[in-house]
Formats: sequence, structure tokens, C-alpha cells
Amino acid sequence: MNNEKTGVLLGEMANFYLSIPVAVVKEMLSKSHPEITPEELDAVLQRCTEDPVWQRCGVETVLTPEPELAALRLVRNQEFYKQFLAARRPEPYAPMPPEYHYQNGRSYFDLPEIQCFRDFGRTALGLDDDGIEELIFECSYGVRNAVWQGESWLALLMRMNMLSGIFITNFDQLKSLQEMGRKLYQNMPSPVLSGHRPREVENPPALPDDLSGIKEQSLGAMKDIAHMEKLLGINNGSNHEEVISKEPFRRDGKKIGRNDLCPCGSGRKYKKCCGR
Repeated sequence: MNNEKTGVLLGEMANFYLSIPVAVVKEMLSKSHPEITPEELDAVLQRCTEDPVWQRCGVETVLTPEPELAALRLVRNQEFYKQFLAARRPEPYAPMPPEYHYQNGRSYFDLPEIQCFRDFGRTALGLDDDGIEELIFECSYGVRNAVWQGESWLALLMRMNMLSGIFITNFDQLKSLQEMGRKLYQNMPSPVLSGHRPREVENPPALPDDLSGIKEQSLGAMKDIAHMEKLLGINNGSNHEEVISKEPFRRDGKKIGRNDLCPCGSGRKYKKCCGR
């Protein structure tokens, strides 16, 4: 296996576990990919250390007692990293399941529970295919990371309303998402459980999905949407505070691409600025 493919594999592992001891990585790959020589693996790990952007992962040696391969967002944000390490439980590492996929910097899980979000996005929110995929990504990301980030994943989703083009407009929709999220959480491999699913371990941490305070946040999100539309030169004539209790919002303007320049004027890519 060449260095590029080995780097992709390390990127997949880093984004699945978020952080995993390098010694465990070497042990796992010696069994699952014996064609990767120790010399090749060491060379690729060194490249990740020197250039974490290469495969969106790097090697951490300061915050952890032994070197760990970690996702780029943890390598770059030590406060995030400390939060994750404080929440992680010392479980034996589970192998990456076949339902896990990593592509273009995003993690995907082919789980039966995901179909519920797809159906909900189409029927309850009236989303197009791109919007449905964005909903699945945002909800999966929130459910998977809420435990170690320490906040309700639904509150995070409401803050992402403007950025992702997914507009949750009433509490019935939130309660439906809350129930779907609880089912997904039980079957989704968790990074704080070393890749195990909560239903597989004793006394798994509870999923933060509190709905308190959401109404105020949603009103604020709709006001932000109006501001963003003004920046983009979009005017659909709707009253965004009234939209909360009426029909789902429909985006009339062009969706902001993750690699487009951010409309806030920072000069950075959207995914690196307001779209984070």
C-alpha cells in the first residue's frame, strides 16, 4: 500500500475515534492491513505530525501520556481536545464497523436509524436532496459529539439553522428530532466509548438533548437568517419571526457552498468561517 492510501486510512481512523493511541493504531493495522510495513506507517505518521492538513489528522504528544492520532479539529483546538479526553472512557478499542464511511472530510454512517432523518427532512421540512444530506450530517454530528462537547445537540442544531439551510420552525419538529436522535445515539459508535455503541456498554453516558431555551435561540436564528439574506441580496418578503410558527422556510437564493467565500466578508472559505 502506498503512502497516500495509508494516509487516507489514518484519516478515517482519526475521524472515527477522534483520538486514538498511536500504539493501538499500529496494532490494529498490523492485523487488518499486514501489507503496510512498520517503516511505511512510521513515515506516514511523521508526515501527519508535520502536516496535519494533509489527511485532516495529526499526532498529539503534549496533552496525552503517549502519542495519539487525532482528528484535525482536535489537533488544532486544545480546549476541545481537553474536553474530549476528560469525557473519554477507558474502553478497549472497537474496530471500525462497515457502516462507517469517511469522504471529503465528512463521516457517514449507514444505519437504519438514519432513514428516519431522511424521511423527516423530505416530509416535515420539505428539503431537497442536498438539504436532506445536510440534515443527516448535522444531526449525526450533533448526536455523536454532544456527550463530550457538553451541550444539547438540538441547541447546536438550532444555531446551525442559518448556516446549513435547515430550518426547524416549531417544537413538534424538535420533539420528533429528539426521539430520532435518542434511537440513533444508542446504535451509533461513540468516540468517547472508543468506538463502541452506547447499547453495547454498561451505564453509557446520557445524550444531552435538552429542549429548554430553544425558542429564544430559534428566534435569534431567524433574525440571523434575515441578516444573511441581506448580505446575499435575497429578499423573499417573509417575516422571519412569524415563520417560527408557520410553514417551513424555503431557501430562494443559491445555497452557500462549503468551499465558497463566506458572505460575512472575512475573506475565508465558508466552511472555515461561519459554516463551521
